Amino acid sequence: MSEFEKVKDQTKTEKPDKNIERKQKKLEKAKKRAAIKKAKKEANKRRWKRRFVKVSDFFGKTFAGLMRIIDKLGIRAKIESSILAQIMLYFVMALAVGVMVTVVSLNMSVEIRESVDTSYDAGYKEIFKRSEQVFHELTDSDEIDDVFDVIENAFFSDHLMSKPEIYVTDDIGNVLVKNEQATAEKLDIIDVVERAGENPAFTNSEPSEVFRVFKIDEDGEDERLLIYISSPREDFIYTSEIVGNGGIVPYINGLISFMLTFILLSHKKLKMVTEISDAMLFIADGDLDYEVEEQGSDEVALLAENINYMRRALKREKEEQMRIEQTKSELITNVSHDLRTPLTSIMGYLGLIRTGQFKSEDDMLEYAEIAYTKSEKLKLLIDDLFEYTKYANSDIELHLSQISMNQLLQQIVSEYVPVMEKSQLEYDLLLPEEDLFVEVDPKRIVRVCENLLMNAVKYSLKPSTLMIKLEDKGNGKFVLSFDNACDPISEEDINNLFERLYKADKSRSQNGSGLGLAITKGIVEAHGGHVFAKQEDGRISIGFTI
Repeated sequence: MSEFEKVKDQTKTEKPDKNIERKQKKLEKAKKRAAIKKAKKEANKRRWKRRFVKVSDFFGKTFAGLMRIIDKLGIRAKIESSILAQIMLYFVMALAVGVMVTVVSLNMSVEIRESVDTSYDAGYKEIFKRSEQVFHELTDSDEIDDVFDVIENAFFSDHLMSKPEIYVTDDIGNVLVKNEQATAEKLDIIDVVERAGENPAFTNSEPSEVFRVFKIDEDGEDERLLIYISSPREDFIYTSEIVGNGGIVPYINGLISFMLTFILLSHKKLKMVTEISDAMLFIADGDLDYEVEEQGSDEVALLAENINYMRRALKREKEEQMRIEQTKSELITNVSHDLRTPLTSIMGYLGLIRTGQFKSEDDMLEYAEIAYTKSEKLKLLIDDLFEYTKYANSDIELHLSQISMNQLLQQIVSEYVPVMEKSQLEYDLLLPEEDLFVEVDPKRIVRVCENLLMNAVKYSLKPSTLMIKLEDKGNGKFVLSFDNACDPISEEDINNLFERLYKADKSRSQNGSGLGLAITKGIVEAHGGHVFAKQEDGRISIGFTI
């Protein structure tokens, strides 16, 4: 028995049916592919949810980061104070929402079709490579043990279905050496050579056994053949195909989301603009009680604030105009009454003279004297009314000159001493130690002093003391006050003392036009000063500051 036959006997073993084993492996792979496809189908259903969460998280983090940057840079106040910056921020935020909705809509509308194909290219290449490697190793082996080791230790690759069957035969097909996976005792060389010529290598057709035949030269000995039989393992190729892109619907969704978000963010500002527009209509219609709500610190809020300020100013002006109209009406009524009383008296006495209803010439002269006195009073009333009208319309021209207020007051008071003595009044004249020189219109300041002095004499309690005080405030400014004892006067009466035709004595039993203090106020204000009146401890102090 030859050494090849001994080795052949030693390597004989019973092997299971390889076809059954291959069928079982194919069935397992088919089940695995089906499980993979099902899992991918489920994953595809959840894909849009994961993407939506990711996109939402991205935009949420982006917005939060943007707000942190705004806070760190300290530009929040600038944004809140600028309507342009707010509109730009609203636009960017709305655009981000529109993009996010578009992306999500695209992911929901796009269908991804996945397919799995099989390929045997790698397996075929591996069979050719390994068979040639075994052939070269056998060619370099001299001893039979080396040949056996090469066959038994043939490298197994993941691209092969199982370990290859490797035979070394003679030229008629008798097996001399084989590996563990080889089971045949004799091979049909003609059939093997034919099948080796029909190898489906480098194709994606169904897998089949690949036969490789190599001739081994052994230096004149009988011809030996290397037969390499193996099956390739399929490789799975996964491909994805986008089916449909949703058309323009995702972009319409994004545009609508952008518009709605922008309107929602700018709703308060748009509401304020609408409210301002309504306020302007109400104001134009004469409703000055409608107030615009002021929110924020931007230009719109400033506009609302200015409109409210304008509304209040117009309301004050309207109320002042109404008060002026009412006062004008009262002025006409009161002046008519004051003019009618002396005029009636004049006409009565002149009528008696004209009709001769007097007993003697002395009676006629008396009637004429009374008419003349009433005429003087009428003239004085008309002069006061005319002068007041000029001050009320700011239609006066001051003739300023520098005078000594000390000397002026001393002269006026001395002229009115008989009047005060007749009224049982004493007086104290308090003047600065040095002469106080001021630049005023002397004629009109005399009128002011006489009006205040006669008002104090007329309404002071008798007997009492009248106090006249002049104070130097520096820089050509001074305060002159007339202080007298009086009955208690209400706060309303004190505040209205300088109003035209106003009298604290509502019965109007006192003589006078009621325009004296109003004329005083007009003259003082024409000099750039102001009048005052205050009551304390049963005395009233009326005066002015220039």
